[in-house]
Parts: sequence; C-alpha cells; structure tokens
Amino acid sequence: NDNNDIGNNHQVEEFGRMTRDELWYERSNKWVVIVDDEEPIRRAVGQFLFDRGYQVTACADVDTALKVCRSTKSSGEDVGG
Repeated sequence: NDNNDIGNNHQVEEFGRMTRDELWYERSNKWVVIVDDEEPIRRAVGQFLFDRGYQVTACADVDTALKVCRSTKSSGEDVGG
C-alpha cells in the first residue's frame, strides 16, 4: 500500500499551517511540493514558502513526491492549482 510506504518514509516533511493575513489565507489554499535531494535546501525553501502561507510538502526524490501526490489525489483532496 503506497499510503503506508509514505508514512514510514523519513524523506517527507510536512510544514504546518498558521493563521495570518488575508493574502496568506489565499495562499494557504495552494499546495507546493518541493523535490530536492539536499535536506538543507528542502528545509529552507519549504520554510520560506510556508512563512508566506503555502501548504508545503518536501520530498527527497521524485518517486516519493509522485507517491505523495497520488495518495493525496486518491484521498479526494484537490491537488490542482
């Protein structure tokens, strides 16, 4: 099951949501998936985008990112922009 594989993968980082201004709220409806093999870059870019209101998922490789996107889409969440 792909969903279990994702949950056990330590190469995926979720960034949380906080309440901010109106522009932040508009961006919070957008999901950004970052793919980079260097953890410091994933963390820095992820935090930068999160601080500006985006929902962010950072993955270490493309296969993991595709699993995350597929599992989110199959769960009924809107992954479109």
